[in-house]
Amino acid sequence: ERRAAPSDESYLRVQTGRQFGPFAEAAGLSSDEHGATWLGYGLTWPVRLGPFYAELHLMPGLYWPGDGFDLGGPMVFRSGIELGVELFGHGVGIGYDHRSHAGIFGRNPGIETVMLRLGRRVD
Repeated sequence: ERRAAPSDESYLRVQTGRQFGPFAEAAGLSSDEHGATWLGYGLTWPVRLGPFYAELHLMPGLYWPGDGFDLGGPMVFRSGIELGVELFGHGVGIGYDHRSHAGIFGRNPGIETVMLRLGRRVD
């Protein structure tokens, strides 16, 4: 019952450039091959050491299952970690995140994503 079928997902996350102390503002949109779509807004916590970075994120959002996995409700939190390297304004990272509604609705199966991220800094 809890196991989602593996599927490909496209995920666009944009850092707005606004900072709140050590936190950065971000917005995200993802959709998988079955039409499951997530739209969210939240904060990231980037930590840089030379060209290397680690980034935590927490982004509440809205989720539409389409023909994909039903997460039990429309309000979903996306949280995770990413590790990567950025050189000359371009970056590559590997990340893991979890989406669930944190028990707001009755059934809370949650799903996990492992991702390869390609990024470009726009100043």
